[in-house]
Amino acid sequence: MYIDLHNLIITDNDKVEEEDINSKVSKLLRTAFNLIKRIPPTGSGKDFLWEHSTKRIIHPRMYPKEEKKRTRWELFAEKKGINRKKSRNKKYDDDLQDYVPKYGKNSKKNLEKSVGIYEIKSTLKKKAK
Repeated sequence: MYIDLHNLIITDNDKVEEEDINSKVSKLLRTAFNLIKRIPPTGSGKDFLWEHSTKRIIHPRMYPKEEKKRTRWELFAEKKGINRKKSRNKKYDDDLQDYVPKYGKNSKKNLEKSVGIYEIKSTLKKKAK
């Protein structure tokens, strides 16, 4: 006898006579309900919820997974030995010890151009006495 509470599947491979089917089914259902009652319920009031998190049976696929057909370019690239190179926008900077964009707003060149402190000239004029 095997009981999977996650999928609510009860299997029993024993041979059963036709007269004993009802008693066998009621026995299997009683054992399943007893197993469910062992799990602490969640909820309040009239509604209770029994959650069973473990999954025991992994159902196989009905048909094998189809392999994707390769495109003409993939076949050609494999034949010629061409590897796809991903262009990376960031490069490692030893000074900053971090990856910095090669170009753009936060690139190393723009970080060097931007200075943290700006000197502002005074706009107030001294009054003559």
